Amino acid sequence: MHHERPQTIQMIVLGTCLTTTSTQTQIAVVTQPVHLRADPATEHPPLRLPYPPQHWQLIPPKESGDSYYVRTHQGEAWWAWTHNVSVDHRDECMPHG
Repeated sequence: MHHERPQTIQMIVLGTCLTTTSTQTQIAVVTQPVHLRADPATEHPPLRLPYPPQHWQLIPPKESGDSYYVRTHQGEAWWAWTHNVSVDHRDECMPHG
């Protein structure tokens, strides 16, 4: 019998995690109700007002002045005020507990 296959798969996954240049996912965590806008300009009216707890992914360009660019679980991209959101850095290759 040949029992090396599971170990080989584990090594490939570990190697992929170690060689990836960007293994960090930045998570925006809503700490207080926060207005979501289509752009970072406060002159435009907010379109949504989510309440905690919410967790979103920061996406490039990530920040503009006092706003973070975020992607919701529904796949929508919005600008959120930085003062009502904290950033959590997580390693994608490590389990999230």
